[in-house]
Amino acid sequence: MWRFFLLVVGLVGCVNVGVERVQVDLELQGTEFSGAVEGRNGAQVTVTRAEVAFGPLYLCAGAQAGELCKSSLLEWRNSHVVDALSDRVVEAGRLVGRTGTARSWMFDFGITSLLTQKDALLSDAAKSLGGVSAVLEGTAEVAGVTVPFSAEVRVEQSASAEQGLPVVRKSTNDVFEHDVKDRDRLQVQFNASAWLTQVDFESLLQDGTCTAGGATLLCDEQLELTCVGGVVDSQRDCTALGLFCQRDVGCVDQVGFGEGSQGYAAVRSAMEAGTRPDFVWNP
Repeated sequence: MWRFFLLVVGLVGCVNVGVERVQVDLELQGTEFSGAVEGRNGAQVTVTRAEVAFGPLYLCAGAQAGELCKSSLLEWRNSHVVDALSDRVVEAGRLVGRTGTARSWMFDFGITSLLTQKDALLSDAAKSLGGVSAVLEGTAEVAGVTVPFSAEVRVEQSASAEQGLPVVRKSTNDVFEHDVKDRDRLQVQFNASAWLTQVDFESLLQDGTCTAGGATLLCDEQLELTCVGGVVDSQRDCTALGLFCQRDVGCVDQVGFGEGSQGYAAVRSAMEAGTRPDFVWNP
């Protein structure tokens, strides 16, 4: 009888052993830079603004997030705008879930794919940035010329990808494993300057001349030339005006990386699959 009683107690005691509801504090932090980072073709890139919409975030028990993460271990369904140029730690909220070992993560940059509708869902953070994932501004020094730039980038699930899953996921090369405990603290650290290192700023420069049948507006270094019949009809010195002469565009105050441009594609690729945030656990 006692053996039977102990067996029953033992079986009952095994229910939910090691699995408890937990809350984990989530902190966000940027990286403060005092100078420039080296980019493509030796460009010296200085970022002066980097606001990023982050969230939602999910942590999974499996080694690879995505479709293999049927049920998240921890989740934070909100969003927050991160000043990625500030190393000030910001409390964003709490991940909620259960104890266990977190081995992978996945998140969105403020724009979430849904199974129930065609259009993506804009988080409050993305809405506050005008419906984009990140707003980046700065200058690049290349070939002795200062190129001012701005980029408003959307990072969202492509039409060909599986819908309903976050865009950015832990890769097989990312190291991430932690035994989750209640009141743990997870800090996500961003390095926005690294997202611009593959932008081809040199391709925005031009050393052109008016030719018959050629462009009607071009740049001869920092001179904007208007061509008529293959000869110069008028010109402006962009530098004297405090502007930059952009290839085939002329004098502009900033180069805007629109969708379809090399700069836009380079930044989006870096955010989605290039330089990832650092995930740091603190007791």
